[in-house]
Amino acid sequence: MKKHIILTCGEPAGIGCEIITKALGQYVGDSHFIIMGDKNHFSDVMPQNVTIDFHHYDFKTPVIMGQAQTDYADTVLQIIRDAVHLCLKNPNHYAMVTAPVQKDTLALYDADFTGHTDFIANIISDAQGVYYKPVMMLTSPELRVVPLTVHIPVVDIVKYLTFDHFAKTVQIIHDDLSQKYGIDNPHIAVAGLNPHAGDNGVMGFEETDKINPWINQLKSKYNISGAYAADTLFHAAARKNYDIALCMYHDQALIPIKTIAFDVGVNVTLGLPIVRTSPDHGTAMNIAGKNIANPSAMLCAIYEAEKLISAILI
Repeated sequence: MKKHIILTCGEPAGIGCEIITKALGQYVGDSHFIIMGDKNHFSDVMPQNVTIDFHHYDFKTPVIMGQAQTDYADTVLQIIRDAVHLCLKNPNHYAMVTAPVQKDTLALYDADFTGHTDFIANIISDAQGVYYKPVMMLTSPELRVVPLTVHIPVVDIVKYLTFDHFAKTVQIIHDDLSQKYGIDNPHIAVAGLNPHAGDNGVMGFEETDKINPWINQLKSKYNISGAYAADTLFHAAARKNYDIALCMYHDQALIPIKTIAFDVGVNVTLGLPIVRTSPDHGTAMNIAGKNIANPSAMLCAIYEAEKLISAILI
């Protein structure tokens, strides 16, 4: 049965519409695509090599490239809601690939908006009546990473380091890599929080008091090791020893993967009953409207979504 890929336009004043059009022009495959956005924001000449259905939304407010506006934030959010509900109707054949949104603008419109991933998870949790914990995984051919804490200030990281959060994240990583990626008993390497992973308490006690005991507690259930010094965890030889790195905070995870695979990195949301991927970059407002955006990450996100649908296709 054919795979259906939903493409949400994201922030229309950014590069989302451009990279969607370009990526579809380079796409090779047989999936059916559904674009959700305003037709007026896309090129008049759409790729002819793919089958596309367009779900049109009238943004009404004129878009000024490079300048996000709260006037159409409700439409941006509604598109995401509609895409999620469409996937929920048939999660074995539908996936959503989201173009980047402008988080600060959406937060100005809706104070409860904390991020694209959490917004999607909350929609699903409300629809299903069951809480789904989303886990953000960044993946590339060379490296997979998960940040344990995401969009919080560095000064607040320690207060979010709890065993329940750590253990649930490890479980979701293990289950999704096993079931969706077909990795038998995936090896999860855990990065320490402090320099040199605390150096036995010389540079912090989070490893000796929290992270290492947690790892030891979970070793009977999962193939998990650490805590490792983050500055030696991501070079080529080290990466051969694990399937995924669980990092303590946002930049600890995203800096290495963006350094290694900036143009092909993909954001995959683990822990959900639907497939959702996105390019691992932002709205790039500084180049919006200049027709110079690189669609490689969007194309990789599409292929990643296809791969994940194939893994659960029934």
